[in-house]
Amino acid sequence: MILLSVVRTVWCTAGKRLDRGMNDMNTWTMHVEKFGKIESADIEVAPMTLFVGDNNSGKSYIMTLIYGLINIALYAKQYEICTESEDYIRCIKFVDRIHDNIDYMADSFKSIEMTLDEMKAFEGVLNELLALNKDRFIRDLFNKRIDIGELSLELKKQNKYILRYNLSYMTNQEEYVTLQGISGKNKMMLEYCSNIERRESKYEHYQAILFILEYMIKGSFGDATYFPTARTGYVLTFKSLIGSALRDKFNFDTTQKNLLTRPNSDFLIKLSELTKSDLTDKEWRRSNRTQSAVRIIESNIIEGKVSISDMPAHDIVYQPQGTDTQLPMFVTSGVVTEMTPLLLFFRNDTVNTVLIEEPEISLHPQLQCEMARVLIRLANSRIPVFATTHSDIILQHINNMIKLAAASNREAIGEKLGYEECDWIDREKVKVYQFDVDSSQRTTVIKLPCGDFGFEAMTFYDTLEELNRQTRIIEEE
Repeated sequence: MILLSVVRTVWCTAGKRLDRGMNDMNTWTMHVEKFGKIESADIEVAPMTLFVGDNNSGKSYIMTLIYGLINIALYAKQYEICTESEDYIRCIKFVDRIHDNIDYMADSFKSIEMTLDEMKAFEGVLNELLALNKDRFIRDLFNKRIDIGELSLELKKQNKYILRYNLSYMTNQEEYVTLQGISGKNKMMLEYCSNIERRESKYEHYQAILFILEYMIKGSFGDATYFPTARTGYVLTFKSLIGSALRDKFNFDTTQKNLLTRPNSDFLIKLSELTKSDLTDKEWRRSNRTQSAVRIIESNIIEGKVSISDMPAHDIVYQPQGTDTQLPMFVTSGVVTEMTPLLLFFRNDTVNTVLIEEPEISLHPQLQCEMARVLIRLANSRIPVFATTHSDIILQHINNMIKLAAASNREAIGEKLGYEECDWIDREKVKVYQFDVDSSQRTTVIKLPCGDFGFEAMTFYDTLEELNRQTRIIEEE
């Protein structure tokens, strides 16, 4: 019997309640060595992960790596894998344990949870795979060769990996196994043809193991949406860029003509494919976890709404509050064009994870505080957030909201300051990493501790102190 390849992968979002409790994600730490100018970095992902520090220090490199891992397609890429290692053989035994427990008579799903030893076996296979394929993975992600010494993941021991499975039959009576990887907010479902009587088939084990590895990496994230720094430029020109790509007979894949990284290419493709949602506002509010963040953007930042017009060209338009006027993007302010991609994706697509470069672009300091509220609301809505930022204001606002969350009378303080419960955040949900470039142009990545006053990023405070020093000298002269 010839085994079939993957039939479909589906993400199902479960739960619409704001998650204001502790972090229940299955998380991991990414370890990188000698990547670009970065000597080494250990990045533990969290509901909110911030990268601060010097320009040209590698922050976007690291965030692009994370994007690539969250969106990894192990089976589709046919990555090389070592099938003779001890860890791989232990993974085969786990797959066999699933097959051995399949109930041929039952229609309902059964569940199986990995033991710690089994989790470590899959972690070992994953890191063997990354070691064998890291150069190809980097090239596909950045569309160019970038040297990398090591790329590996360490799964948290507290993680719980639960798979559900059942057996069904096709019309030709071929057996069909459905696997579902269960995480805190998502179910990742895969169906594949399985010859139960011939479990020694390497192809069958390979297929199931790669699916399980994908689930372990991205089960808490879902497919991620990346918002690059060139948001305004892409919003104003994406139709021309897509048209040029088609005329030149290449798509935004890995080609010598494409000078964009994978996150930028994916962003443009998604932007070009967006269509007006058929959901009413009431239906959207009931089904979309971004609604509390959208409310801040529309009411407090752009003071209006962005939509896709009903015209055949499906142009993007901005409608200021209190008017019926719809303005094309090229006559709106930088604040509107910067926020437009977020609103379009939040209102017209399913967003599971957000990665955003420099969310403070074009924003007045007051609006930077509102943008920090947006990021917090996303994280509290079970949408993990990764952001690079040069804004001390965004970091300070997050620090304030961490302190507010720890206050015994936070409800009263929040009401006085105009904040809702979804505006403050537990310190355990936030990780901040500072990127420092030394005199030899090598980058050191430091995980910042969260003290009584929040996270202290010296990269910001050193600059402010230098300005104060210059002010004192000028005044004294």
